[in-house]
Amino acid sequence: MRYLLLILAASLTLSLTGCGISSRSYYDPYYNNQTDYRSSSPQYNSSRSRNQAPMVIGEYMDAKADAIAARSRDAEVRVVTDRKGIPALQITYNSQALVASGSGIISNRGERELDYLCRLMSDERHTDVSIVAGTRSSDRSRALTGVNSIKNYLVRRGISKSRIIETDAVRGGSVLSDSYTITFMADNNMVRRANNGAL
Repeated sequence: MRYLLLILAASLTLSLTGCGISSRSYYDPYYNNQTDYRSSSPQYNSSRSRNQAPMVIGEYMDAKADAIAARSRDAEVRVVTDRKGIPALQITYNSQALVASGSGIISNRGERELDYLCRLMSDERHTDVSIVAGTRSSDRSRALTGVNSIKNYLVRRGISKSRIIETDAVRGGSVLSDSYTITFMADNNMVRRANNGAL
């Protein structure tokens, strides 16, 4: 079903482009998020006995993405490919879904979203985490306050501080303004476990 949806989404994007309507792309510090990881990663199509990590981690991230998408109306969920060809889970929220307007403080609605995200990812400690805000230049300081609030909240809910490898606020280009993107990336330990059939 996911493969069919990806094909339909690609067809819709091409149709909109042909009509002069541009599709929205999200800021992505690590990944080529325009390509399905199954086709963009040579390792994904290789023999499981040689390198099964992309396939195994892809299936893991797919299951997590489905769970988030089924529960949250505020999340744009994608499974994308990192620079090593390994699938990663990327969740983008409108800023108002997580942070109280104008304050940089996590809202009650945001706490519910982040609580679920932490519970969902609690079974896998071998993922690095990136938190990036898309913002306008005049709002960068406030966006960074929101990013740090999200980081601190995740840490309080059991995400190790050492796992959070990037926090930033960016603007311009393909950045979606007024958004927060949280990305979970497999670390080397997770890749090794996947290759050994232990994930």
